[in-house]
Amino acid sequence: MDLPALAGHFRIPEATYAINPVGSGHINRTFLVTATGTSGEKFILQQVNRQVFPNVPALMENIDRVSRHILGRLVTQTEDRRRFTTLRIIPSRLGELCITDESGEYWRLYEFIAGRIHIGPTLALSSTISRRYPSPMGAISSTVILLVAHKSAEALKDTQSVK
Repeated sequence: MDLPALAGHFRIPEATYAINPVGSGHINRTFLVTATGTSGEKFILQQVNRQVFPNVPALMENIDRVSRHILGRLVTQTEDRRRFTTLRIIPSRLGELCITDESGEYWRLYEFIAGRIHIGPTLALSSTISRRYPSPMGAISSTVILLVAHKSAEALKDTQSVK
């Protein structure tokens, strides 16, 4: 698999990138993509595990929909906006939320969020907040619920069924 070629399918500036594994890959294979030029831009490239997520396009649509919704809500809630941000999907050059390689494996690219701890597929918590609380999950659970509680789940797609 040619990771630089995969990264090149996404809407990122054309440059030379260093691509290194991140973590042990509990569910997905994750790589940090760093521009080697002066910009130093960073992205997260992931190979999505189809055993866990059989319908990756639906998964990505759900992540995009929920992330946009949370971001819209955070704009109106100043205190939460300082503590949280959402993942930003970098679409492919064709406008798709994910791509497939020659083996049929799905790949996605996110903007790297420095100084944040990623919680779930759509939300990141300020690392300064997470150090302040012994268990940040309790601190954010109520906020996440408030941000999405009024949103109907009917708009989300089934990610377990492959069409």
